[in-house]
Formats: sequence, structure tokens, C-alpha cells
Amino acid sequence: MKKIIFCFAFALVFAPSVLRAASTPSPKLLLELNLNAFTSPKKKAFISRPVGGGLIEVAAQIGLDSSLWTEFRQDGVTRIYSREDLAKGQTAVFPSHRYFISLKNDAVLVKDLDDPQGVQAKIIAHDLLRPLYDSVDKITIDSIVFAPVYQPGPRPQASVCLLQLEEGNFYVMHESVDSLRQSIQWFLGVDQTMYGAKLNGDVLQFYGKRGPWNSTLKFLKTRESLEPILN
Repeated sequence: MKKIIFCFAFALVFAPSVLRAASTPSPKLLLELNLNAFTSPKKKAFISRPVGGGLIEVAAQIGLDSSLWTEFRQDGVTRIYSREDLAKGQTAVFPSHRYFISLKNDAVLVKDLDDPQGVQAKIIAHDLLRPLYDSVDKITIDSIVFAPVYQPGPRPQASVCLLQLEEGNFYVMHESVDSLRQSIQWFLGVDQTMYGAKLNGDVLQFYGKRGPWNSTLKFLKTRESLEPILN
């Protein structure tokens, strides 16, 4: 399986010195999106898998540490588990089925407790990330295409993610709703331009800001190579 690399890229380091106002251009509003525009389509991110004598629907959400949370749905009932939850093994009770859900190597395994000899579902990260990416309309920032995903919380914490697909690998830029409501969170640097986002009510606003920068101010775009998200 192709290793999936995540990026945690909302990082900005300020030196103690203060830049002069004349050398710091004001951010320019580039794009506005209503949260509803990329919340409702996420319902399409669920995939269906046979388990025992029935079907279960599964989708992904992303935690603040860029780890994958797994959401299960059946008969109008949902259950959601973190990676740590699944590593311990969980019994998920739905109206017509009981499942044991666990984590093994790079996959989530789902077993029907009422039909232990029946088919068992095996779900890898890419199975969940691709439909999540495909479920929302894309935006383009400086020729880079992102899929914006709003996660209302509380599990995982309410947040906005920008998913990027590059050469078969998924990257995520992730920030909590609380931080986005407080100020612009800068997530991408291209040449001498920074790009950031801020929540204003129910509207997600994207901003751009150009230099020149003081030599003591450094914008960092990091791509941290993490463990496989379902490992």
C-alpha cells in the first residue's frame, strides 16, 4: 500500500522584533466560502462495506494531530472512534447488529459479533480519504487545488481541513474552529506570498499577503512525515 503522508502546515514563527507597519502589507481577501457549502456534501464521503449478514457505512474525519478518526453509520445511528479507541478494540452496538471494531497493521477491521463466521470488513486509509476528498467542491489557491472539509465536532474537535492530493498522496492542512475565529491562520507560503484563512461567522475567508519580509520573520510550510494514519 502506498504510504500516506500528512502535512500539518499551519505554522508561523515570529521573532521578538516588531516589523514596521510600512513593510507589512495588509492581507487581501481572495475568496469567501459559506461553511454549509462544504459541510452538506460530506455526507457522500461514506462508503458501504459488507459485514456478516449486513452492510455498514464508514467515513473519515481528521483530528487536530492529523490522525484519522473513523465514523460508522447504520440504521440512522452513528459511532465515531479515534485511532487510540480502535487500537484498544471497540464493541459498536447498532439497532440490528453488534460489531467488534479493531485496528491491525494499516487497516480497520469490522467483525459482526452476531455472525462471527461471516465476512469481515477491512478498511484502509485511502478507502476513506478518497471519497472524503471527492465529496466536496474544490478550491484553487495559487494553482494548488484543495478540498475544504468542515468538521463540526465535538469528536474530533470542531475544525476546518484543506485536503490536497498530490501524486497519489494525501496531505492535510488543519486548524481548529476556535483558532480560525480568533485571527487569520497562515497555512501556505509560495515565493513571497503567504496564504491564510479566517472564520467570520459562518463564512470561511481566504487571504493573501505579500512581502517584502523582514529577515527575522520566517514562514514555514512543513510537511511532517507521520506514521501511517491507520497503523
